[in-house]
Amino acid sequence: MNFEDSLQEYENIGILKKNTFLDELEQICNKYPDKYAVIDTFEKISYKKLYCEISKYAKGLKNKGVNKGDKVLLQMKNGIRYVEILFAVMKIGASPVLLLQEHRNYEVTRIGRAVEASALIVEKNEIENVDYDNLIEQSVKDISSLKLVIAEENVTNSIDRKIATFDEIKDEEMQENYCEYRDVAVFLLSGGTTGTPKIIPKLHETYIYNAKAAAKKCEFSCETTYMAVLSASHDLALANPGVLGTLLSGGTVVFPQTAAFDDAFEAIEKYKVTATCIVPALATVWVNAVELYDNDLSSLKQIIIGASKLDYDLGKKIIEKFDVCLQQGYGLGEGVTCFTDLNDNEEVAIRTQGKPISEYDEIKIVNSKYTEVAQGEEGELIEKGPYTFGGYYENEQLNSELFTEDGFFKTGDKAKKDSSGNIIILGRVREQINRAGENVLPDEVETYLRKISGIKEASVFGMLDERLGEKTVACIVVEHSVDKKEIYIKLREMGIATYKFPDEIHYLSKLPYKNIGKIDKELLKTQIEQERKNG
Repeated sequence: MNFEDSLQEYENIGILKKNTFLDELEQICNKYPDKYAVIDTFEKISYKKLYCEISKYAKGLKNKGVNKGDKVLLQMKNGIRYVEILFAVMKIGASPVLLLQEHRNYEVTRIGRAVEASALIVEKNEIENVDYDNLIEQSVKDISSLKLVIAEENVTNSIDRKIATFDEIKDEEMQENYCEYRDVAVFLLSGGTTGTPKIIPKLHETYIYNAKAAAKKCEFSCETTYMAVLSASHDLALANPGVLGTLLSGGTVVFPQTAAFDDAFEAIEKYKVTATCIVPALATVWVNAVELYDNDLSSLKQIIIGASKLDYDLGKKIIEKFDVCLQQGYGLGEGVTCFTDLNDNEEVAIRTQGKPISEYDEIKIVNSKYTEVAQGEEGELIEKGPYTFGGYYENEQLNSELFTEDGFFKTGDKAKKDSSGNIIILGRVREQINRAGENVLPDEVETYLRKISGIKEASVFGMLDERLGEKTVACIVVEHSVDKKEIYIKLREMGIATYKFPDEIHYLSKLPYKNIGKIDKELLKTQIEQERKNG
C-alpha cells in the first residue's frame, strides 16, 4: 500500500479528520477567545489576539509574494512571534522549513537549496552569537530561489535584494485559509546535511493527529500551562505534545527568556507552569541547581523527558527533587511517538520509553532479516501508523531503502519490549550520535574534518557521557600539527553548527582497519576506554 492509499484508509475510518492547523486553531480561538494562548518574556497574547496577528502576518507575507506551495526557511527563537509566523506561513498554504538557531551558513544554504526556498525569515539570537548580517548576505547569494528575507531592523540591509522587517510586513487581517489538509504543514530536519539533506514533510492532517494524540497521552487540557524550554523547531518541543499539542488543547504556552535554569525556574513560579519537557543533559543541570534557588516550583506537576538516554539515578533525582510525575518518551520526526503513562510506577517511567500514543501505531522488533523477535529480545524497531511519513523530501534513493515490503519504516534504533509491551531503546542499529538530543552523523563530521588542511584521515563516533548522553569523539591522523582550537576555527569558518564539533579529539599515527576495508571504530573505542582506565 502506498502512502496516499494509507492516508485514505485512515481517513475512511475517521482517524485522520481532513483538517488543517488553521481549522483547528480557529476552533480553539473561538472557544477560548480571552484566554492567554502564549506568554513570553515581553508580552502575553490571548487566543483571539493570536489569531488576529497570525492573519495580519499572513496577509503581509502574501503581499510580499509568498504563495501557496512555497517553502519558507524559519530560523527564529522561541516566543510569541515564532508562533504567529509559523501559523501565518501555514495559512498562506506555504510550508515553514524549521531551521535550528544553531544552524550556520553551511546548513542554511544546503537546506535552502534543497527545498528551493522562496523566503528566509530570521531573528537575531544574541545567545548563539551568529553573524546574521553575513548569514543573510550568504543566503541571498547562494540560494538562487530566494526572493524575500524577513529580518529585524538591526540587521544591515547591505544586499541588493529586498529585506523587510517584521513590522513592515504586517497588514490587515487575511480571512482566507489557503492551506489544505494534505499540504505540508511543516518541514522538519533529521540527521545531517551531507549530500542531500534529510528533510521530513509533515502533512497538516497527520501532524495534527500526532500532536493531539500526544496531548491525550500526556493528559494535556485547557488547564495545562506548558513551558517550552527546548527549541520549538524540534519535533519533541513542537508537537509531542509541545507547543502545538498545548494550543490544540486550549492550554497556555510559556516561553522563558532562555533555557537557563534560573530563567526557567522564574517562569515556573511566575506563570504557575504545570508541565514542561527537557532532555537529560538539561535535567542534570536542573537537578544540581534546584536546591540553590528558592523559587516556588509547586505548580509543576509533570516533567516530560526524551531525545536521549535517561540515567536511572538522574530519573530518581528528578522525581524526588521536583516532586513531579516523570513521563519518559521516545519519538521520531519521521514517525512513531511513545510515552510512559502518568500512572506508571517509577521503574517503568525511568527504565522504559513507554508505548505508542495511538492504538493505530504498529511496532515490531525485528532481526536483520526483518523477522519479528520474541518478547525481551533485542532488534531493530520498525513501525507504521497514521502519522508516519511517506519518505524524505526529494530523496528517492534514500526513500527506496526506508521501508519494508509491508510498509514498516526502518527506524535504525535498537530496542526491545518488556513483558508489559513497553519499549526500551538500547541505541542505534546504524551509526548516529545522539548528543544532548541533537542527532550528529559521524560521516558528516568526518567529511568536515577531512576538508581541514593537515588532517589526513578522520574517524568519528559517539561515546557515553554523563552530561551529554553521548559525546562526539574524533580520532584523526595529521600530516602536520593541527590543534583543537585551530580545528574549531576552521569548522566555524565552514559555517558548521557548533553541536557537530568533536567534543574530544585523539591524534593517532594511523587508524585501525577491519579486513573489509572499514575503520574499526569498536577497537578505537576500546583503546580510548583503556587509556582512561590507565589514567
